[in-house]
Amino acid sequence: MKSIMEEASTIAKAISKSWERAGKPASFSVKVLEEPQTNFFGMTVKPAKIALFFEVKEKFTPKSRIHRRTSAPAKKIEKREPERKPREIKREERVARPLKETSTTSQQQTQNTWTDEMVDFAKTWLNTILSAKKSLNSEFETSIDNHRLIITFEKPLTGDYNQDQFAFNSLGHLITKTVRTYFRERSQGLRISIRSNE
Repeated sequence: MKSIMEEASTIAKAISKSWERAGKPASFSVKVLEEPQTNFFGMTVKPAKIALFFEVKEKFTPKSRIHRRTSAPAKKIEKREPERKPREIKREERVARPLKETSTTSQQQTQNTWTDEMVDFAKTWLNTILSAKKSLNSEFETSIDNHRLIITFEKPLTGDYNQDQFAFNSLGHLITKTVRTYFRERSQGLRISIRSNE
């Protein structure tokens, strides 16, 4: 006797699933192991669990006729794998591929540059941030070198070199992100350098 365990949302579904899995036996018995539980809305919280017991009938399969050999047994044929020779690696001379013809002037034309509107936006943003911390020196100058905006403070912000470098890096990152958010495609490839004179 064999058995199959099955879980489903209802006992009937569990029985039909297990009956089909068992090969649809003519006689079987069912034991309910766990009843399903539903919540207030009628949704199944815990599935039903059943065990299906059934008899396995062995099918008659006729045995094939055994032929007696009158001759000597056949020799075993050994398959030999071909000997593998180490592969010779041929190094071909690489031919340099011709580079795509591009001119530096076309690359420079596609590279974005800082516009007056962008510079004014960055200045306003930086003044707003620095005015929140009144103890910081907020006097600075700006200049443009190709795709780089250079912000130069007249005096160090804090007096400590390491803290100033950290502040400059952070401010440069924040200004770059803000400008890229505001100006989108026109701001790709633009950089900011912040430093102090002293």
